Amino acid sequence: MTTVTNLTACSWGKNRIDVFGVDPTTGNIQQLYFENERWKTNVIPNPFQTSNTQFQGYITACSWGEKRIDIFGSDSAGQLLQYYYDGSWESGEILGKQGLTGQMTACSWGKDRIDIFGLNGARDRMIQYYYDGSWEPAVSHDYTKVLAFGTLPEFAGAITCASWGPGRIDIFGQASTGIMQQVYFDSGWYGSTLDPTTSPTTAVISSCGPGSDNVDTFWRDNAGDIQHYYYDGSWRPQKKIDNPFPDRNWTLQTASSWGKGRIDLFGLDDAGKWLHVGHGWVPEELS
Repeated sequence: MTTVTNLTACSWGKNRIDVFGVDPTTGNIQQLYFENERWKTNVIPNPFQTSNTQFQGYITACSWGEKRIDIFGSDSAGQLLQYYYDGSWESGEILGKQGLTGQMTACSWGKDRIDIFGLNGARDRMIQYYYDGSWEPAVSHDYTKVLAFGTLPEFAGAITCASWGPGRIDIFGQASTGIMQQVYFDSGWYGSTLDPTTSPTTAVISSCGPGSDNVDTFWRDNAGDIQHYYYDGSWRPQKKIDNPFPDRNWTLQTASSWGKGRIDLFGLDDAGKWLHVGHGWVPEELS
């Protein structure tokens, strides 16, 4: 498949997974989706051609339920772009400048609810743009002050978010020291510094919410192994998944779950191949 900037994945229900990447040259969206027990491919022509723009760089996707997918990213002018599937792919939407110009992450806790998060240029404010039947004005949060005592260090790298159900959002990232941090919404904003055995350091963290009171985080360590740190009422001891692609230089990109007992991980190697670590942590090359 064509080289893409990043991968993002979501699931609208059991036995369905969608993985997307954008060709940075043409703006075309590359899609791999799992349906009827097999993977299928699709290329979606740049949905913003008539507006003379395209997704530029990082994209993120989420689903609020069956046959609904929303993809977000920014263009070179800093406008937030949305492309969504609602039984069929609709026209691309330009949502204007919302302060979400770089890496962003999106999740949904249910029908007609989407939350998108990103950091401002100084990385000391978290921008939230959300839909609850209509798009609400962007909100700027001082996320460093969500601790009951003290101050949470600024996120140094990419952030990721997940939701396990209505009224709950978890956002993960890392401080400049590599320590893993969590900012979460549960009838108010809170934060914590997490303590996995091995910190992510400069790795990209991926997260998903398989079900109520469940959130799973993953990152690739310096040895190529995948570290798994998860919450199911309390944070559990970290687990290691042996390097699934020991003969490649690869990066973990995204995680997705269609429900309890099923998590899928996706990555890219240096050659641009799309990689999958599926049920039972079985690795495969998808492209």
